[in-house]
Amino acid sequence: MPSPTSPLSGSLSRESVVVASRDNLASDLPDETILLNLPRGRYFGVNGVAREIWRLLQQPTTVGDIADAITAKYEAPAEQVERDVHAFLDELRSNELITVSTTD
Repeated sequence: MPSPTSPLSGSLSRESVVVASRDNLASDLPDETILLNLPRGRYFGVNGVAREIWRLLQQPTTVGDIADAITAKYEAPAEQVERDVHAFLDELRSNELITVSTTD
């Protein structure tokens, strides 16, 4: 059974389970999605591939499944997508926009 980890602890692996934090609001606009971290009072705008990743984060999913979905949809090199997905998820995690669980 997955166990939640601190938003800032540990590194992500392909098996890490990630999901949008319940403490946030999101609003879709025509060209971007606005994310609001309520506890911090900060907002962020995401578009393009980042917006697609945010949509995938609405349900618990693994980092690997996100990278695979983006690779398939955009026919991009898997290694580059993996790096970019990890970087984006690390940014979301550092801003407490996602929750990360491990399968330990």
